[in-house]
Amino acid sequence: MRWVASVVGLLLALGCGESDKNSGGGTSGGSGGSGGSGGSAGNSGSGGSGASDPLGAEFEGVYTLDEITINSASCDVEGESARSDLAATHLVMRSYVLSGVPTLGVRSCSGVDACVSLADAFETSPPVAGDLAYWFFEPAGVTLLGQWVYGGRLQDGACIHRGVMDNVLSREGAVATIEQRGRFGDFPADAQDGCAIDGVDGQVAAYPCSELRVLTATFVQAL
Repeated sequence: MRWVASVVGLLLALGCGESDKNSGGGTSGGSGGSGGSGGSAGNSGSGGSGASDPLGAEFEGVYTLDEITINSASCDVEGESARSDLAATHLVMRSYVLSGVPTLGVRSCSGVDACVSLADAFETSPPVAGDLAYWFFEPAGVTLLGQWVYGGRLQDGACIHRGVMDNVLSREGAVATIEQRGRFGDFPADAQDGCAIDGVDGQVAAYPCSELRVLTATFVQAL
């Protein structure tokens, strides 16, 4: 199963990339179980279990947003803090079924009460610019996996910063960590489809990891 959803909030919140309307054709999506940057970001998923089975229920709850770091040059070490660029103070994680796929959604919010209210409205309240938003679809041991796929930003006949970002969610004690590792490149745009997301995985398969983002958050309350 494959689906696409617009998730421009994280990129705009951290000053990375533009939306499709502003980029002249950049498009993005994702595929469950594995993850880049560019015009806009999105996710798609293939559930690893039956649609009736909850995914990641052990992660559910409200968390304080402790830190987010970005290294846009390599994946060897964490980069500088980008925490001051974000207005949100908390995250909420909720297990639910999205388009028939068992999903763990992660969204930013400001305050415990706001997070609890948002958890009840995941299906009807999509992310907006300035939000952090992640979706995880595939269990892998004690972690969950997700992926962002970026079609890139269309510029002078090329798709700039086209690639994938693999996302891994883990938790040790009360502290949850989201690690994102991206592989990107610039590629000629398709004459008909521009910077569509089809084929992105194959194009960057041999590319080394070139961008690392790490978010940490501490559990404070169950839903």
